[in-house]
Amino acid sequence: MGFNMEKLMSFFDYVYYFFVLNILFQLSNIPFLGFYFLVGISSIGEYLPLFLLCLLPMAPSLCALFHCMNKLVKNKDIYPFREYFKGYRMNFMQSAAMGVIQLMAVFMLCTSIKYFVHVPKVAIFTVTFILVLAVIILMTPFLYLFISRYIMKNIQIIKNAFAIVIGKPLYALANAVIFLFMLVLFEVMAGTTFLFMGSIYSFLIVITNRKLFSKLESE
Repeated sequence: MGFNMEKLMSFFDYVYYFFVLNILFQLSNIPFLGFYFLVGISSIGEYLPLFLLCLLPMAPSLCALFHCMNKLVKNKDIYPFREYFKGYRMNFMQSAAMGVIQLMAVFMLCTSIKYFVHVPKVAIFTVTFILVLAVIILMTPFLYLFISRYIMKNIQIIKNAFAIVIGKPLYALANAVIFLFMLVLFEVMAGTTFLFMGSIYSFLIVITNRKLFSKLESE
């Protein structure tokens, strides 16, 4: 096998794209980084409202990443700065509104779970709220993939994301495995993973769900 300069250059192009997009993603989520470094993930339960507030910028920035990765998968080449800010501006209002709705739901469910867990006679409520919380978390990638790809109302996006989680659980499970994989990778190689974590996660999500969205678009 001979040396292939084109493939090597393509590899370094992707490294550049992933690095730049990840830095833009991190700069968009300074509140979350501040919570992570100053408070710590282990203190989420104690400072849940603050943590959720710090997550508010996550929705538009995640949507921007999905926009960029959809373009990269389709075209094999992008202008990372231009595409990121294009995706961020184009979907900001809708993704921010979706983020507020989702975080409010998470807060209410977590508060309810914290209350009912101490009331053994109504344990069924605790189990129900935990299941609903799990579904809402599993819906996350689908919510922002829909926003980044289509012009749809939020209520329709929520219905579609819910239908996928319930009707096609393997895709939801695959997304969860990707997220857990990124956490493990961060534990093993924190320094390197920190430079590419958001980009790799969004790229794997787009690749994993590409067949699903192709089927949805062909129906």
